[in-house]
Amino acid sequence: MSSSATRSTGVSEPMASLTDTWSRLRTRAFEFRLPRASAVIGVIAAALVLVSWWLTDQAVTRHAEDRFEFRTAQIEWQIIERMRAYEQILRGGAALFAASEEVTRDEWRAYVRKLAIQDRYPGLQGIGYTHRIPPEELEAHLIQVRAEGFPDYTIRPRGERDEYFSIIYLEPFDWRNQRAFGYDMYTEETRRTAMDRARDMGQPAISGVVKLMQETESDVQPGFLMYVPVYRDGFTPSDARQRRDALAGFVYSPFRAHNLMNDILGPGPADIGFEIHDHLPDPDGAVIYTSRPDLHDIHPRPRFTRHSTLEIAGQTWQLWFASKPAFEYQVRSDTPNMVLMGGAAISLLLFAVGWTIEAGKHRATAFRHVVDSALDGIIAIDHHGRVLEFNTAAEAMFRIPRSEALGRELADLIIPEDLREDHRRALAERIRSATPLGKGRRFETRAMRADGSQFPAEISVTRVGTRKPAVFSGFVRDISRRVQQEGEIRRLNADLERRVEERTAELRVANAELEAFAYSVSHDLRAPLRAIDGFSLNLLETYGPQFDEQGRHFLSRVRAGAGRMGALIDDLLKLSRVTRAPLRREPTDLSALAHEIMDTLRAEDPGREARISIADGMVAAVDARLIRVALENLLGNAWKFTSRERVTEIAFGCTSADGRSLYHVRDNGVGFDMTYADKLFAPFQRLHLERDFEGTGIGLATVQRIVRRHGGEIHVSASSGGGATFTFTLEGSDHDGI
Repeated sequence: MSSSATRSTGVSEPMASLTDTWSRLRTRAFEFRLPRASAVIGVIAAALVLVSWWLTDQAVTRHAEDRFEFRTAQIEWQIIERMRAYEQILRGGAALFAASEEVTRDEWRAYVRKLAIQDRYPGLQGIGYTHRIPPEELEAHLIQVRAEGFPDYTIRPRGERDEYFSIIYLEPFDWRNQRAFGYDMYTEETRRTAMDRARDMGQPAISGVVKLMQETESDVQPGFLMYVPVYRDGFTPSDARQRRDALAGFVYSPFRAHNLMNDILGPGPADIGFEIHDHLPDPDGAVIYTSRPDLHDIHPRPRFTRHSTLEIAGQTWQLWFASKPAFEYQVRSDTPNMVLMGGAAISLLLFAVGWTIEAGKHRATAFRHVVDSALDGIIAIDHHGRVLEFNTAAEAMFRIPRSEALGRELADLIIPEDLREDHRRALAERIRSATPLGKGRRFETRAMRADGSQFPAEISVTRVGTRKPAVFSGFVRDISRRVQQEGEIRRLNADLERRVEERTAELRVANAELEAFAYSVSHDLRAPLRAIDGFSLNLLETYGPQFDEQGRHFLSRVRAGAGRMGALIDDLLKLSRVTRAPLRREPTDLSALAHEIMDTLRAEDPGREARISIADGMVAAVDARLIRVALENLLGNAWKFTSRERVTEIAFGCTSADGRSLYHVRDNGVGFDMTYADKLFAPFQRLHLERDFEGTGIGLATVQRIVRRHGGEIHVSASSGGGATFTFTLEGSDHDGI
């Protein structure tokens, strides 16, 4: 988060007034024909008075500008700090999803309840999770959520889309947040823009101004949302394309702007008015927040204004500050006019100087009230590092009375001994280079109390104005509680890492068991099958004539069953090897591979009339061995299910869409009813009887795993008697000549 500011004040009027006054005095002197000596003395006295008046006016103006800048910077700092806290809360929620295989509704509710956001962060409308749902998983998702106790649950707005992002968790689940349950935020452009930015960058993102689903007909407030992306497998991919593919959903929070700012700043500063816009303020600008609706009407020409830019989670906010009459009254000074009016004689001039000093004391007292009301410690030092200001909060924090702190070197007062020399060198270097010390930058360090005890502190140091010698002011905050909470978070993260390591170990054990099972299937089950088949064949050959027709039929069925069991074992082993085998990508000519497979199929059935179309030049960076298995299954199925057609028609080609290659295998075979398409890629699922078309039901499950291992997806469209088309992608493919 960063901020930049510009300030506009009016200073040309005092110069014009000075010129007019000088002209009137000079005219009066010649009009009354004063003696030369008296005129000279009068002119000199008048000149001294005018110069004194002008310098005093400039000093008052600079002092007021410094105070105005100080007050507005304090408001900015409060907003930035609170938004950073909210960002960390959402990051913690995303970490929970990353470390867990599944986060249930009850676990999410318990996590949010433990944060106690209604007590600690009442500006948060809630903390939720929106889940990414592919169209093919939509029905299963609806069934699952309805089974959790929400029978009327549906995704709004209705309609078919490439993907859905439904709000499934939102805590606290009160009546206002229930209005957003099931809403697909990706359908609305402003929300979608922020979600896309968070997904592609892998960082938190804030949306533009929206009307929240939580709003009713009364007390409608501008709103915005903050998103933190959650990716599958618990890690953030390295580039945008991989992040899009791996996206699982978003942890997010909705904010009602007025409630948020009231939580951060209270009802609003009495002396400063301000607005927050999505861009530079203008009559048509998107206003996020205004300290009061009639801000421009009650004080149309403020004396002090300032524009500031904040970058928060990738979103630019423009802040506009204006002084209110209360602030202008506090900084208003009659000193210049008193100097001018009382400058006719030396005595009156001395009186005016005395009055100016007294007025300065009153202003200093008023300023002390402002400084002492701050919750953070405020310390000012000169260019030698000596303390000029030490407010009440600093007294309580360091347990040092202000009277003892003033005039002492800051390094000896509150900085631990091992850090003092570094502090002195840094201060000297900043003064020599004439650069502001830490402007716009906060840092954490150790500080020391009067009894020598140390505590963690967050410090923000800024050079006050541009005067020389330099004066610096610092805001100090005791972050002991925050450091303790961060330690607790680190402990929780360590626990999560331990759980991830345990889960990884369990997966390794499961893979080892799967290897053992595959070995058992390959070696231990084949021997009994070979014995069954061999003895059945011996019975038929040796004792066949002694059996009647029914007996020989039974033995034939035993042999056929053993054969099917052997084929099923072979397919299971292939499926296991596809899942576990390492992926070795290399440029592969898919066109040549398809020709080889079709030549083999045609050699097995040379009498069939067939029209085969295979596009040329299809090349992809894939594992050649696995892709051969996938194409053998797809083209073999097309050949098998077109066997009853008078002329077999099979096509293998490729098209391009959105910079990606879409491969397809199309046939004119028996097809199937799309009602059962969701079962097609499951192991052992068949849509045709085995007596019509042989097979084990493993082939398409194997194809799907191979495609997904290459980072792609496979889909099918078909109709009964109208053939089928399988379309798939292969991430990283390089297709030429299509």
